[in-house]
Amino acid sequence: MTALSPSTPPAQRPGAWPFVAIALAVLIFGNAFPAVKRCVDALHGAGASNPAFAFVPMRFVPAALVFGAVVATRLRREVHALLREFGGRIFLAGLLVVPGYNIMFNLGLERITPGLSALIIATAPLQTMLLSIPLLGELLRPRQLTGLLLAFAGIFIVIRFGQGQQVAGTLSSTVLAGAVLTLFAPLSWALYTILLKPVLVRHDPLPVTAAVVIAGTLPVLVLARSFAFAALASSPATAGAWAFLSLGATVIAFWLWNVPLRHLSPAALAVFVHFIPLVAIASSIVLWRTESFNFWLLAGGAIVVAGVALANEALFRGVTATRR
Repeated sequence: MTALSPSTPPAQRPGAWPFVAIALAVLIFGNAFPAVKRCVDALHGAGASNPAFAFVPMRFVPAALVFGAVVATRLRREVHALLREFGGRIFLAGLLVVPGYNIMFNLGLERITPGLSALIIATAPLQTMLLSIPLLGELLRPRQLTGLLLAFAGIFIVIRFGQGQQVAGTLSSTVLAGAVLTLFAPLSWALYTILLKPVLVRHDPLPVTAAVVIAGTLPVLVLARSFAFAALASSPATAGAWAFLSLGATVIAFWLWNVPLRHLSPAALAVFVHFIPLVAIASSIVLWRTESFNFWLLAGGAIVVAGVALANEALFRGVTATRR
């Protein structure tokens, strides 16, 4: 079986909608960095001993309830067929993307700056690319690899110089531990993306997203703490960040992210992850007012765009290189 839907010939362009969907997802995910930081800090202020763990159910339970209502009223038959065919993949994908990604991401963010966290998360395309070769049989051109590395270099410039953060140099044990913990987050995301590829060839993104979020939320219910609700509702800004993460960055963005997986290879799709740190920094300047603009932000951003364009040569031709 090829990586494309049977109704999508390899030479046919996937259309504009997959690109619009992934662009919207990137905008939402980029704003999630400062939003998560605000929520985790609120739990810290409330005296939580493990805010990185306690915040995961607070973010995903509201999303799972929304998806549960959608499944019960509109998608019961589709989800039943999905679970009958790919139940194991759905459950594993849920474990990877809910507790797997988010616990490691939150733990890292407790120990390192959002900028360094964004830099490490930006390795997801490289991890997806490498994993797609043995797991999906994808063949990536040297030009695509060059583009990936160029985009990663641009992100490094933005985060290293564009926000005044010191990435290189001597790292404390706390920072080093945070970096190692965060590194597991993009690995979980890369495996999640690859795992769902064959599922989304046969099923629509909405029931897949709903099933994955619900399956991943069930195991983290044991992490729920009663004080977390009061802490996150303590101020309008924190409550807004919580709502944005639960509904925008989970319900809407997860569905948008899965839409292009039906038409694009995981390695090509993951290139767009390079934009997430740029959005995170830009939103911090304009919306969250935690960063200040400088030349390196513009220079690094230009390099990222150039790298994305280079790596996506095959994507814009609508070609996915796979072996049968």
